[in-house]
Amino acid sequence: MARSRAELVGICIVAVILVTGGVAAWRQAATLAIVLPRQPAPAAAAAPGADKPASPPLVVHVAGAVAKPGVYRLTPGARVADAVDAAGGPAPGAAVHAVNLAAPVWDGERVYLPTARELASGQVHPGTTVQGQGKVNINTADGTLLQALPGIGPALSQRILNYRKEHGPFRSAEDLLNVSGIGEKKLNDLRAFITLR
Repeated sequence: MARSRAELVGICIVAVILVTGGVAAWRQAATLAIVLPRQPAPAAAAAPGADKPASPPLVVHVAGAVAKPGVYRLTPGARVADAVDAAGGPAPGAAVHAVNLAAPVWDGERVYLPTARELASGQVHPGTTVQGQGKVNINTADGTLLQALPGIGPALSQRILNYRKEHGPFRSAEDLLNVSGIGEKKLNDLRAFITLR
């Protein structure tokens, strides 16, 4: 059926309105795309700890009375005990009780484990971590370490241990005078090599 002229004009007007509206909407969308910054794509979730670089190993020189002195690489947070273990453990005669095995070690540090004889004679090498600044602690030392003190043999070291067991820790160096076999002269010889801390 033939459409009237008026219908055709109406259809054309509607088509023009639709096209014009579509063009306007497209221009508005394009303008918004230019004005608004493009949002970056969300980054993939990083694995736990991936953003933290791994800590480098500690390089430590272990020397003195150990089985295998040398330079060793230890994990961060290592202690003096770990350094001694890395070097094969203490050698015979090592004054293990005089060193703070729980102390942390630092990169580039020299850990020196002295012998009991070195400790008693004051010949402790620089860089050694020794309780009592290189002196033998008469309240904690075992018989071997006590025997490294000048003039102290197996019998006298045992008397010191027995006294400590019966009377508790020494409160002063003068308390050693209560141990049979230790007089003023021997006490004066020992003063430079002992501590009670």
